[in-house]
Formats: sequence, C-alpha cells, structure tokens
Amino acid sequence: QRFVVRLTDPSRAAAVRERLQRGAVGFDVYTSQDLADRASGTFVVISRFQRAIAWLALAAGSVFLVTLMVLKVEERRRELASLTLMGISRRTILTSLALESLVIALAGGALGALLGLLASSGINGYFQRYYQTALVFSRVSPGVVISAVTLALPLGVSAAAVAAWRLLTTRGLTRGAR
Repeated sequence: QRFVVRLTDPSRAAAVRERLQRGAVGFDVYTSQDLADRASGTFVVISRFQRAIAWLALAAGSVFLVTLMVLKVEERRRELASLTLMGISRRTILTSLALESLVIALAGGALGALLGLLASSGINGYFQRYYQTALVFSRVSPGVVISAVTLALPLGVSAAAVAAWRLLTTRGLTRGAR
C-alpha cells in the first residue's frame, strides 16, 4: 500500500519524512524527490544508451556522407577539369564545391529534422491510442532541431573538403581533362 501526504510547506518534507520514519514500524517513507531519484535510474541508463546509438549513427552517417561526396566529385571530374582549362581558378572551383555541399547539408539537416518530427508524431499517435493516454512518448524539441541542422552544416562542409582534398592530391583536375 502507498499513502501520499501533501504538505502545506514542502520545504519541511525532509523533517516530516524523518518524523514519520521514526514512528512507522515496517513502513518506508520517501519524499517525492526520493521516489523520483529512485525511479529515474532506469531512464538515465536508457538516455545513455540512446546517446551512444546517436553517436554511432552520426559516425556511420559521416562516413556515408564523405563517400557520397567523393563519388560525386569523381563523377564531375571532367566538368571540374574543363572549368580549370577555361581559366577558372582552383580556389573558385573548391569554393563552389563547398557552397554546394553547404546547401545540400542544410537541406539534409532540415529534411532530417522534418522526418524526426513526423516519426515522433507517428510514435505518439500510435502509443497514445494503444495505451489510451495523453502521455507524450516522443518529443523533438526546438533545441534538437537546431542541433541537428547546426551539426549537419560542418559535416557537409568537412565531407566536401575531404572530397576536394582527394581531387587536388590525385591531380584530378588536370587528369580529368585528358
């Protein structure tokens, strides 16, 4: 059995708990904060597990992004070499590649955030109907959306930098024109 006692002065919760604990044989007395701390241990483990999965997904996505950018640059080698032969500087070409990747990364980050919002809405809808409750099971906060887009931008530019570095170190701009 559980009994809940609401105090008129919550700042006295510890003193009331001590007094009840002394007088109640065979009962345990907890403050609401004690119960919350005990119950949240499982959620801390789940939160750490989710964070580990997120970092793993981020690492895998980064490798995939770099691979795609390298393949995209390889595919455009002749076009980029032609631009070099027309007198356009390597710096201008690399800057355009970086801007292109920045736009793609921004669009990808925004699309990913939108997909996350839709998935969260679907998860909430399903479980709220299943359990017949108004509880929120999944939440995508504005901070998460901002973090996703903010993280997508440097990853996109870094992937383009790796692809451009590979292009420059293999003398790709001159070899592609032959």
